[in-house]
Amino acid sequence: MLDRVSPETRTAIADARRCAMAGQEQAALVQLGKMLRQESANVLDRAAILLTKAELLYLGGRYRDSHDVFVNELDLLIRELPHAVALVIGFNRSDVAMALFDSSGALRFYDLLDEQRIAGIEHWDDSAMLSATSNAARGRSYESLPVIWRELRRSFQQGRWAVFRHVSRYMADECLRIGLPQEAAFHAVNALDTEFAKRIGLMLLNSRDAAAVEATITKLLLTANLQKHFIVACKLVQELSDVVPDSLVDRLIGWVLLRCATNERPEGFNSLETTAWETVGSLASRASTDTAKRIVAVALSREAWNARAERSNQFIPVREEIIDAINQAVVALPIESLQELADATIPLATERRNFKDFNNAINLLIHITHRASDEVKAKISSALYVPGQPIPPPLMQAAPYFGKDILNDDNQLESYATQVANSIRQAVQRIPTGEEPKPVDGTVMTWHSERDNGKLVVHLISTQSVWGLARNRRQVPVESRNAVITALLEAIANPDNLLENKISFIQCLKGFADSLDASLAAEVFRVLAPIANGDIEISAEISSSMGQAHPLSRVRITNATAEQVSAQALFVLARIENSFPGSYGARLQVIVRKALGSKSSEIRKCAFAAVREIPTIAESTWMPLLLGTRDPDDEAAALAFDAISTKQDAHFTHSQWKMAAYSLRIAQLSTSIKLRKAAAKAASRLELQAPSKTLRAELSAIRGVFANDIAHSVRVAANTSQELVETT
Repeated sequence: MLDRVSPETRTAIADARRCAMAGQEQAALVQLGKMLRQESANVLDRAAILLTKAELLYLGGRYRDSHDVFVNELDLLIRELPHAVALVIGFNRSDVAMALFDSSGALRFYDLLDEQRIAGIEHWDDSAMLSATSNAARGRSYESLPVIWRELRRSFQQGRWAVFRHVSRYMADECLRIGLPQEAAFHAVNALDTEFAKRIGLMLLNSRDAAAVEATITKLLLTANLQKHFIVACKLVQELSDVVPDSLVDRLIGWVLLRCATNERPEGFNSLETTAWETVGSLASRASTDTAKRIVAVALSREAWNARAERSNQFIPVREEIIDAINQAVVALPIESLQELADATIPLATERRNFKDFNNAINLLIHITHRASDEVKAKISSALYVPGQPIPPPLMQAAPYFGKDILNDDNQLESYATQVANSIRQAVQRIPTGEEPKPVDGTVMTWHSERDNGKLVVHLISTQSVWGLARNRRQVPVESRNAVITALLEAIANPDNLLENKISFIQCLKGFADSLDASLAAEVFRVLAPIANGDIEISAEISSSMGQAHPLSRVRITNATAEQVSAQALFVLARIENSFPGSYGARLQVIVRKALGSKSSEIRKCAFAAVREIPTIAESTWMPLLLGTRDPDDEAAALAFDAISTKQDAHFTHSQWKMAAYSLRIAQLSTSIKLRKAAAKAASRLELQAPSKTLRAELSAIRGVFANDIAHSVRVAANTSQELVETT
C-alpha cells in the first residue's frame, strides 16, 4: 500500500509512527488528523493514513476506537480501493475484532483467506523466508539477513499488521544471532512477542555485556511506549532486572510508573497495569529513597488498592502485584514513612481482606514491622490480633513476626490440633462401592481411582493450618503436637497417598524440627530414612497415575516425582539434625554422602542443602562438597557454595584450599547469576578463614572480581560479609 501513496504521505506516516512509539501517541494522532483534513489527499493516501491511525489506536490498547476507524471511515473507501488494498484492510479489521472478542468480525478472516487465494495475492513469500531461515541455520547470515530485511520492508509497505509482526519475529531472531540485542529487542517489540523478548533477556544475562544491556534498555525507553509494545518491553526488563545499570534503575522505574499512574483505562488495561507493577516490583529493591516513596504514593492512589470485594470469592485485579511491588520497595523507604504505609496496609488485612492477596498483605506488614519503630509494630499487632476474634491460618503462621503468642487458654489450640490431625488422616480414603468419601477441611483438589471393590479417594490438602500450628508449636500441648506429627508420618508412609501430599507433609515436619523428643525423632528417622534413600512404597493405583505426567499425555493430574519426595525427606532429616546435633549423626552422614553422588540433580541439590543445615560434617564429606561446586547443574553448584558459606571453620587441607579457590574462579565464568552470587558469598567467608596471607590475598582478588560483577545481587553478596567485619 505505502509504495502506491505520495512521498509526502509516506514521510508523514513514518513520522507519526515514530512519534507514537516514542510516547507521543496523541500528538501522532493529531498529526494524522491534520493530514486527513487536506483535500488534496487521494483515496489511497487517505486509506493509508486511516490504516496507520487504526494501527496506532490498536497498539495503544484502544481497540474500540480502532474499530470505529474501520466502521466509520475506512469502510466508506473500500469500493474505491484496489482489491489488494481492500484485502489488507479487511485482514487488519479482523485483528481488531479478535482483540474485541467480536466473533462475527473474527469469522470474516476465513472469508478473506478464500478471497486472497482466488485472487492469487500473496502477503508472505514462503520460498524466500525458507531460504533465509535455512541460510541462517547454517550460519550464513550474510545471505539470510538481506532476504529477511527485504521481506520486512515489503510487509511494512503492504500494510498487513499480522504479516509485519510475523516477519519482525524473524528479524529479531536474525539480529540476536548476529549479536545485535538492542535491534533484536526493537523487532521483538514490533512482533509483540513476549516469549522472544524473554529469550533476548536471557541472552543478555549470559553475555554479561553491560554496554549491550544499557543500549537495549535505552532503545526500549525510546521506542516501546505504545501499550502493546510496552508490555513486551516490560517482560524483557523483568528478565534483566538484576543487571540493569544502577544509573538506569530510577529512570526505568519512573518510565514504568507512568503507566501505573494513568487514569485512562483502555481495553486490556488490567493486563498492562499488572505487567507494569510486576516490572516495578522486579526493580523496586534497588530504587532510591525518593523513587521508593513515589512507588508507594502511586500505589496507594490506585483504585485496586482501595477496592472492596463484593463477594467472598471475588478477587481484585492488580492489587496482588501492587502489594508485592511495595514489599520490594520497603527496604528503600525512610523509617519515618513506614507509619503511613502501615496505616494504609492494615485495612487490606482486616476490613478489606481479599482471599487472593491476603497473604501478600500479611507479608508486607511483616516487612514493615521488621524495619518500623516499636510504636508502629504495636499498632500493626493490635490491629491484626483482636481479642475474641478468630485467627485465620496465615495470621497464626505470622504471629511470631508480630511478637504475638497464640495462647491455649481455652484449649483452642488443642482442639485445632485434633482437627488438623484428623484432616491429615482422612486425606486418603478407601471407599466401598456405593458410599461417598468424607469431606476434608482444606481440600484443594480430589483424586480418585475406581476399582471393582470400591474406589481410592485422595484429597490434596492445603497445609496452611499445619504451618499455623508449627509457628506456634511452643503453645501447643505436647500430646496434641505429637499427634499432628504422628498423623503426618502416617500419611507420608501411606502407599496410597499422592506424591504431592507426601512432599507437602514432609515439608511440614520442618516446622516441628526443634520440638521433637528422642522417641519421636527416632520415629521420624525410621519413616524418612528409607524415603531419603529412594525406597518409597507406592501402591499400584498411585503408580499408574504417575504415568499421566508423560510429556505426550494430555491429562496432567500429578507432576511430582519420587526423586522430589526423596530429596525433601533428606532435607528434613538434616533440619532435625541442625536442631538437635547428634540426633542421627553418622547414620545421616551415610545417606548424605550417597545422595551427593546421585545421578539425579534434584537429589544432589537437596543433599547440598542438607550439608548446609548439618552443623558439623565429617572430614570425608568435604571433598564431595568441594567437587559439588563444579556440579553440571548450576543450582546444585550454588547450593554447594552455600553449604561451604555456612561453615564457620573450613577444615580444608592445603590442596583443598587451592581446589576451593579454583572452583571460585570457574564460578566467575558461569552465566548463572545464582551460581555467581553463591560463589561470591563463599569467597567472602573463605577469605576471612584463610590460614595464610598468600591464600587470603588470592581469595581477596577473587572476591574483588565478584564485587565488580554486572549483576547487582552478586556485587551485594561479595561485599556483605566484608562490611559486617568492618562494622564489627
